[in-house]
Amino acid sequence: TTWVHEYPNRNVPLDALRSMEKDGAIGEVFKEYLVTCGIMSAVGTMQKLGHEMGEYLKENGVEGAILTAT
Repeated sequence: TTWVHEYPNRNVPLDALRSMEKDGAIGEVFKEYLVTCGIMSAVGTMQKLGHEMGEYLKENGVEGAILTAT
């Protein structure tokens, strides 16, 4: 995580997304960043959380997502 703390756009390319948003290549960037720890988590718990996150995004009109890992 040290590299991400030094330059957050390594994990979430917000600089590129804002540029694409400005150019009209994509719609509006969602106001929130959803994240989980993922490591050593129970599969069932993470499946439930993933489903809930997906539903939340759909309810808020999000049509795409970027999935990153560290």
